[in-house]
Amino acid sequence: MRLHYALVDDLYSSEEFEQRVAKTIEESGGLFDEQTAAMLVVRAAGREHRQIADLSADASLVCFFGKVIGISEPRTFTRSDETPGCVVRVDVGDETGEVTLVLWDERAGAVAEIQPGDVLEVAGRIRRRGEVQVVDMQRAACALRVREDRPAGARARDERVTLVARLLAVGEKQVFTRRDGTTGERIDAVIGDGEGTARLVCWHPPLLEGVAAGLSLEIHGALAGSRAEGREYSIGEQATLSIAANPVPVRFSKIQDLAAGQRVCCAGDVTAVLPARRFITRNNVPSHVRTIVLRDAGGECAVALWGEKARIPVAPGDRVEVYHATVRQRPSGDPELSAGWESAIAIIPCPSEPAVFEGTVLETAFGRCIDDGETAYLLETELSPGSEMRITGMRSRNRITAETAVPAAVDVARLRARIGRILSDCRA
Repeated sequence: MRLHYALVDDLYSSEEFEQRVAKTIEESGGLFDEQTAAMLVVRAAGREHRQIADLSADASLVCFFGKVIGISEPRTFTRSDETPGCVVRVDVGDETGEVTLVLWDERAGAVAEIQPGDVLEVAGRIRRRGEVQVVDMQRAACALRVREDRPAGARARDERVTLVARLLAVGEKQVFTRRDGTTGERIDAVIGDGEGTARLVCWHPPLLEGVAAGLSLEIHGALAGSRAEGREYSIGEQATLSIAANPVPVRFSKIQDLAAGQRVCCAGDVTAVLPARRFITRNNVPSHVRTIVLRDAGGECAVALWGEKARIPVAPGDRVEVYHATVRQRPSGDPELSAGWESAIAIIPCPSEPAVFEGTVLETAFGRCIDDGETAYLLETELSPGSEMRITGMRSRNRITAETAVPAAVDVARLRARIGRILSDCRA
């Protein structure tokens, strides 16, 4: 009923529309359901559904039925303010013609729930000839015929494929609010195979629940995408996942072979870390960027870590792998890897051992650490800077992962010794 109200929201309030629908159902003796009654109220207001050939840009909002002919691959992009965007096009038709539905951002997630042959009821605005920007849509329980002689431009676009790839990184579940007030969920992931890496957008998060990074998978029913920079796929409720029969190797690029515009994976040792820099995006959202220097056997290059990746604790000597990063050209002509929201970074763990450590939590250029005045470890656990903590966990070279963390009493003697060392260093 929400879709039908959108057609007359300039004529009736929401309450008045609901009253008219209820009255229509009552007058029919219960013969009409809510959807049918809503359609009749819209028709009585002079705004009935049109056939596709009769759609006109003169109307502020149009409503029609269309049978899905084909679905384009989702296309993702980054706006000028660094926020992600997504657009999908769906071809629909009836006996009189065809039109392309354009779905932006959260509405693009609806592509995972429809397939060729479905009949949709659509409310939208005509932005250009042959294209409708969708305001709302829903499946319709009716049959609809399409033209047999439709032009080649209205061909099916469904490109679902089967992938055999390694899951390199899995992001956190993101909850978004649609324009109609309902919420949806998605997870962004990165996969890799012998050809390189690809972005994987999951519009049905239960598919990836309990699936750990590093597993090799067979992914059935993925919708292929095409972008100027690298490969992309999306999966929804129609997709299925299973463990691949054999481990899938992933191709890593050598730093000396990098060229601007590529999407690559690189592995190497961190030789330098610059402090994270805070900035405000164009849509007035605070963010961070940090530059590290990565070296492999053939050379070294800068890696820009954007957003939350800038807050990952990284220190010289760490072995890291950067997935699905874009190669940019610096003013000097040297290549630089840009790891934004579509990319992933993993710190390769070293052998670890149990440890108990007590010290002060500090914020440093390398990230959050715990320091006892003589030794400091990067923290893999969120603790408040300035607090004195006793940590029990696993220590691996220059970092420690806390299994338990409890407040520790201030050791006055140790504190005096630390102050003495600091004063001594200042005099020197």
